[in-house]
Amino acid sequence: MNNRHIILDRDGVINRDYETSVLSLEQFQFLPGTLEALRLLNETGYKVHVVSNQSAVGRGWISEETLREITRVMVETVRNQGGDITTIQYCLHRPQDNCSCRKPAPAMLLNLKRLYSIDRSRTFFVGDKPIDVQCGRAAGVRTVLVNSGLIQYDWTFDFGPEQKPDF
Repeated sequence: MNNRHIILDRDGVINRDYETSVLSLEQFQFLPGTLEALRLLNETGYKVHVVSNQSAVGRGWISEETLREITRVMVETVRNQGGDITTIQYCLHRPQDNCSCRKPAPAMLLNLKRLYSIDRSRTFFVGDKPIDVQCGRAAGVRTVLVNSGLIQYDWTFDFGPEQKPDF
């Protein structure tokens, strides 16, 4: 049984991020190399999952319908380029809602573990912010922090043990 999984944050990992979030389909732009990377991950046996905080919905900045349309186009484009996204989970809550699904809380990752019997020691969570690393660590998966989002990190900076990525 193939039990190779990679979990990706969306904004800043798959697509360009904005300080106010992606608020329209027109703003959704894949980062360079993303479509090829997703195809190659699938070709090498990884199931790709996306987990993302999308508080723009909870804040009333975009509708759930707009988020669904952005997601539909993202998935369709990935498939047209030879890749696949197995699962997508979003937290729609605002930060002040203190829900259990908003990263850095690990609920979305733990849900994937239950759904797919994920071997956490063989699973990677790729994010562009320290909260992604915190989420991955809390879920017991290996973490990767990329420098492709809004924040550009000085890699000599000490993130602290709960925020330091594995890669």
